[in-house]
Amino acid sequence: MSRQTLHNRISSLGELVVDVPKTKTPVKEIHIFADEDHVGVKTAGGKKNVMVPLVAVTQGIDESNPKRHKVKNPLYIAGYRQSPSAIYNQAYATADRMFDLDNTERIYVHGDGGSWIKAYRDVFPDAVFVMDEFHITSRFKELSSFFSKEDLAMLMKFIRENNRRAFYEKMTEAIKKEKPSKKAAKLREQLQYFVINWDAIVRRKTLDVCGSCTEPMISHVFAERISRTPCCWSEAGLEKMAMLRAFKANGGVVERNDINVSADKKAVQKGLKKRKEEGYDKYVKYAQESAEELEKRFRETFHNGLADYVIDVSGGVQQFIKRISSQELGS
Repeated sequence: MSRQTLHNRISSLGELVVDVPKTKTPVKEIHIFADEDHVGVKTAGGKKNVMVPLVAVTQGIDESNPKRHKVKNPLYIAGYRQSPSAIYNQAYATADRMFDLDNTERIYVHGDGGSWIKAYRDVFPDAVFVMDEFHITSRFKELSSFFSKEDLAMLMKFIRENNRRAFYEKMTEAIKKEKPSKKAAKLREQLQYFVINWDAIVRRKTLDVCGSCTEPMISHVFAERISRTPCCWSEAGLEKMAMLRAFKANGGVVERNDINVSADKKAVQKGLKKRKEEGYDKYVKYAQESAEELEKRFRETFHNGLADYVIDVSGGVQQFIKRISSQELGS
C-alpha cells in the first residue's frame, strides 16, 4: 500500500470509538489517568508542535505480578482538537456506564498538573488530583544540580510532612545564593511548580493510592506511532490517527464500512467542529442519557416534596442544566 493510499484511508475514517456496555460495576475507587503527547504538525507557515491529550478511565493498577503491572479495565479517550470540558464530559459519561458512581468511595485523577488536566474539577468535583510520580522525580533530578543529596532528602522530608513553609524557605535560600541569573530563574520556576501543585504532590507521597501510568500510557498508545519517529502530520490526519490508536488500544477492530472515501467535505468539517465542542457522538449520547436519568430522579424527588434533596453536580449534570434551562422543570 502506498503512502498516499494509506493517507486517503486514514483521512476517510469515520468516528471510531468502542461501545461501552452499561454494566454499573460496583467499585471502591476509580482512577483517571491524563497526559498528552507532543507532535509536529504541518501548517501554512511551516511546522508547529501541538498537544495530543489522552485520558484513561480505569479501576487502577493491577500489581499482582510484581514484574509487570498493568492497568485494570482501561477505556482510552483521545482528545486532540477537543476542549477540556468535552474530554472530561466523555470520561464521566463512560465511567457512569462502566461503574456504579453513586456508591464509589473515591475518584482519583492522575496527571502532571497541566491546566487542561485540572479541568476535571468542572465534571468530577469530588475527585482528588494526585501528581504523577514521573514528574515529581523529574523535578527532583533537575534540583540535583542545586542541592546536595542531603538537602534533596530534606526537601522530600518536608513534602512527606506537608511542611510547605520549610520547603519554601529552603528553596528561597538557594535562590538568593544564586543571585540574579539564569540558575536563579530556573530555581524560581521550580519553586513555583511545587507551590502551585503542592497538595497533589503531597497526596502522591502520603496517600495509599496506586501508582500512576501516564507516561507509559502515552508511550504505548500514541508515541510509538505518532511522535517517536521523525514525522509531521496534518491536523486532520493527526486527529484520525490519535482516534484510531485509542480505538485499537480499547480492543476495537476497523471494518470496511468504517472507511468512507466519498464523504462530503462539508460534513467532515461539521463533524470536526462538533467534536471540538462536545466530543465523540457516541459518548455525547451517553452523557445525554446520564442527564436524562438524573433529571428523572430530580423530578421524582421534587414531586415527592423533598425540598432538601441535593443533586451531585458532576458529569451528566452539564447536559441536565442545558435541558432545564430551556424548559420548566415541573411541567
